[in-house]
Amino acid sequence: MTYNLEQNKPLVAIHCMVYNHAPYLRDCFEGFVMQQTNFPFVAIVHDDASTDNSADIIREYETRYPHIFKPIYQTENQHSKSGVSVVRLINEAIQKTGAKYIAMCEGDDYWTDPQKLQRQIDFLETHPEYSFCCHRFNILKDKEQLFIHEYGYKLYVPEQDLIIDEEVYFKAWVTQWLTTVVRTDLFVEVCNLTKNTFNRCLDVYIYFLLLQHGNGISLNQSMGIYRWTNQGASIGRTDFQHLTDGYTLNRNLFNIFPDKLQLRNRIKYYGMRLLGYCHIFRKKDRAFYKEHRQFCDNLKERSMALLIFMTPSFLWGRMRRIYSSFIFKN
Repeated sequence: MTYNLEQNKPLVAIHCMVYNHAPYLRDCFEGFVMQQTNFPFVAIVHDDASTDNSADIIREYETRYPHIFKPIYQTENQHSKSGVSVVRLINEAIQKTGAKYIAMCEGDDYWTDPQKLQRQIDFLETHPEYSFCCHRFNILKDKEQLFIHEYGYKLYVPEQDLIIDEEVYFKAWVTQWLTTVVRTDLFVEVCNLTKNTFNRCLDVYIYFLLLQHGNGISLNQSMGIYRWTNQGASIGRTDFQHLTDGYTLNRNLFNIFPDKLQLRNRIKYYGMRLLGYCHIFRKKDRAFYKEHRQFCDNLKERSMALLIFMTPSFLWGRMRRIYSSFIFKN
């Protein structure tokens, strides 16, 4: 397949957010360089004022492959510490390229297949009804350098791609930023709905909004690695933050789409687990609990968390319905 291209414009712009990713950048950049396509593409590598030698590695690749690497060097941190929405940063960078498609890959992840971009663009060009194209990926647990099973692999049928509708999307983790290619105009339209308010769980929010414009597809080929790093946070605190992010995200989505039963169920799930963590921190981590007490109080209430942990497993189904009604009244 050949493509009609506007003069001096790439068909695909890869957005790569970097912050202190020096140990991983060569893997990431080699994944870009290896791509074999019949169309031009560029990599917008956005260094968010890294304090390690990430910028030096970026400059090395910019010198070696000037037709691919188009870096942005922030002198002050914009996203990783300052909280500027990555949506705004992506939009500002990508729209300047005039590319028809956006691909994503953060600096600590990497691609493994030289045909990745070609396969995804070929699909989207011939299937305009799909809102985005992903593919399977594997997970690398970084400290042990151990590959672990991908999430959602049981949903795939041999030699068939996976259609991603809302039911599949909420069933398993089959999407990932590093696997995604989406049309630029649709991405910009969807991102404008975020009002630049989401940083955490941004990809979850974006995928759900994209699904309102058509199903996604996940190609049944593993073509990338998601690196699962452990930053050494206290046990439980990181889980609590992830659950808080998930709870807040789904409540915000539910405010936009109140008829979505999947969102309602996910709010119940996150709320129940957070109640349990609030009780644990109240007993074992008073400083952290004090910091998040208002949030815990808003979940109605510490006593409900105690009941969760004291309830025998065979009664959990019944108790869940009770807890859920409390959570939804907040």
